[in-house]
Amino acid sequence: MMELIWCKTKPGWKTFVRTVSAILVSEPYYFFFFAAFFFFAAMLLTPDPIFVFTM
Repeated sequence: MMELIWCKTKPGWKTFVRTVSAILVSEPYYFFFFAAFFFFAAMLLTPDPIFVFTM
């Protein structure tokens, strides 16, 4: 539900998701770079790392 509201309020979000998915389809190994980046960002932004695993 939160993603649906965010897609309506942010028009550029759908284009971003479409671009990322197109990159992942054409270059699958980029997925590991995205996963490592998001995991690293979550570790930095979250004070408790266990919270990331419970999500």
